Amino acid sequence: MGTLEYGRLLQGVEMAAGLDRAAAERIVRATLATLAERLGREDFTPLAARLPDELRQPPGAAAAEPAPFPPEEFVRRAARRAGIDQDSAWVQSRAVLAILRQSVAEMESIRSRLQDYDSLLA
Repeated sequence: MGTLEYGRLLQGVEMAAGLDRAAAERIVRATLATLAERLGREDFTPLAARLPDELRQPPGAAAAEPAPFPPEEFVRRAARRAGIDQDSAWVQSRAVLAILRQSVAEMESIRSRLQDYDSLLA
């Protein structure tokens, strides 16, 4: 598994969540920003290195320290960032994380660190 292609990621999210391109871009960016916030810089950096250039955040974009919050708060934050309701964010964030899990090996170590996130990462 190499670097993920931007178009492939968006297409996967579009298909999995029934979104158009613009909505897929919004939820991908919102989910990744929230994941970076939850994990902190050290744990997010290996995943960020596999992301397409269009989604790579500057090294300082992820918080230095992880922010331990539950899956429900993850969804609330992703919803706010994407400008959508929480029910939609739940479905759409799951789609983003599923495509990442299928495409990027680093998601397995993230999944093992976020064991309480099975509802989002399953």
